[in-house]
Amino acid sequence: MFGTRDSWILSPQFSTYVMGRMDTYFEDPLTFNPDRFSPKAPKPRFTYFPFSLGPRSCIGQQ
Repeated sequence: MFGTRDSWILSPQFSTYVMGRMDTYFEDPLTFNPDRFSPKAPKPRFTYFPFSLGPRSCIGQQ
């Protein structure tokens, strides 16, 4: 999110929903493929972050 005091704009490029459906990062993103979540599967950095990122991320991920 970014904006001024009176208005906020949500940037779609940082939405987990949008990023998970971009063919830039995932091959055939709209098809369910359980192998995509395998520990051996490549995970492009900052494209899959179900618990958020950074120092204030979800405490439940640990």
